[in-house]
Amino acid sequence: MSASKPSTCPQGYVLQNQVTHARFLPVEATHSFTYPTVSMLLSVRALEEHSLDLVYGCLFGYGRVWGTITGLRPRGYLQPSHSRRTILDKLLHVLSSRGYDRGLFEDAWMMTMPSFFGFEGINPLTVYFCYKRSAELWVVVLEVHNTFGESHVYLLEIGKDEETTPTKGSVLFDHEWKAIPRMFHVSPFNDRSGHYTVSIKSPSHPPCSSISHPKNSPPRPCVRIHFHAALEPAPDTDQDQGHSLESCGPLKLTALLRPTSSSPLTTPNLLRTLCSMPFTLLLSMPRILYQAYILHYRKRLDVFIRPEPYPVNRTSVSGDDIPLEGGMKWQDEGLLEVYAKKRVCSYLGRRADETSITITLVSANPSILPVVLAPSFQKNNSEACGLCRHITIHFLSSRFYTICLMSPSAKHALLLGNKSEHLFMTSSAELFEELFSSHLVRGLTVSHIQPLSRLLRLSQHVRTQPLPPVLTSPGLSFSAVHPIDAHLTSSYSRCVNLAVICANLALEYLEMRLYQVVRARIVRGNEPWLKWERARRVFVEGRISTTEDSAACDSIPRTM
Repeated sequence: MSASKPSTCPQGYVLQNQVTHARFLPVEATHSFTYPTVSMLLSVRALEEHSLDLVYGCLFGYGRVWGTITGLRPRGYLQPSHSRRTILDKLLHVLSSRGYDRGLFEDAWMMTMPSFFGFEGINPLTVYFCYKRSAELWVVVLEVHNTFGESHVYLLEIGKDEETTPTKGSVLFDHEWKAIPRMFHVSPFNDRSGHYTVSIKSPSHPPCSSISHPKNSPPRPCVRIHFHAALEPAPDTDQDQGHSLESCGPLKLTALLRPTSSSPLTTPNLLRTLCSMPFTLLLSMPRILYQAYILHYRKRLDVFIRPEPYPVNRTSVSGDDIPLEGGMKWQDEGLLEVYAKKRVCSYLGRRADETSITITLVSANPSILPVVLAPSFQKNNSEACGLCRHITIHFLSSRFYTICLMSPSAKHALLLGNKSEHLFMTSSAELFEELFSSHLVRGLTVSHIQPLSRLLRLSQHVRTQPLPPVLTSPGLSFSAVHPIDAHLTSSYSRCVNLAVICANLALEYLEMRLYQVVRARIVRGNEPWLKWERARRVFVEGRISTTEDSAACDSIPRTM
């Protein structure tokens, strides 16, 4: 960037917006609403240099939310990070990891909502308008957040898969992309099938300070999203229709973000905006809940339970197998999931030594590194690698560990987590069952088990309580003592383990009761507390799982 910064080129703007949503399907549930929002359009480089801070960071500050009226901090954007990575670092990582040359990047406009007196509300959509060094608009990055703390990015490259003539509307758009596969769970009243059409009106000028622009034309970027329902394929057509517009179904939803006012980010302008709209930055979540109430209780739309995010979609930008778009943030692990992960990994580490099986655990969450559990002799001898058998387990979330802990046997875990819920997949079902075999492992004698056999049997008995009778038949036999429990040698650890098992079952029951109390209606067949019933149907009738969950599991990279 140029060292000289003309005063005629502000590096930040305060936007007052009008947001409009409209639902067209199903016809009996048509609904629309409009509300105002406040956001900021900021040069990412200027933001990182703290040149946009106002009143020493007390009115607006970057890198913190406390001690400032409005602010931004990197933690809430793009990849989760426990280090001091900046928004610019994260944005460049997103671009480079998707095959774009970060050396071409000059700057980006970031359109987002700031925190207000330390309160960070949900940011449904953050848009990054990325520019090359030649001041050309290059890539538009859409960062979408949902109310579950998850986020997803869509990358739209200027001139690639773009419509030559954007669809007309109330706003004259510059760019439009059609038939973008819907991959992220945003609304509880829609599944993840269907496609988006995204229309963009780009900022009037790049954030590069060396580029002059008309003094009276502040940027007012607009974003319009059309959501098309999935189109049922004809009986004689190919299932894979690509991303053509013909693969899109009827228009189901529209959303329009349109600035009505744009003023340079200065102390007077920001104070004026906050005084005229004092509570706007606090109302995102209340508005979402209110509209959800209308759609569910008045429009009678049933709820889709949140599915696990898709793995990063590995699609080519330049011919290489690189991630193009996908999940950025997953839900944080709960205390029970953390316990299950610790217990299962500890058990599998022992079994790797006892069975000479190398175990690789691969999470779909890109922020979690793969876990490799290798036999001890292999760790010190790379040539011994060929002597070991290998199993790779890919899973969508840490619920995999909970399923392993809560299922009476490996066959039950495979039935529920792999065949029914499609939460994980293994390179070898036989090796998976061997790892969780019911035989007592070496070094653990009956004398270790006998004193607390009643407690161990009780833990296994509690596990079987949610199972339909057919899943306790000889075809799915299980031992009286769970292999994971048998490794717990102290009474304290076994009591804690039993308490965790009971807590998981209690939470499932409380969830069911809560839905009943508030009279919430879930799309039939998706009830979380009926997962073993779905597993029963798979066991008795064959594979009948939902298409969406199956697609999520099938999208896991098959490097087995």
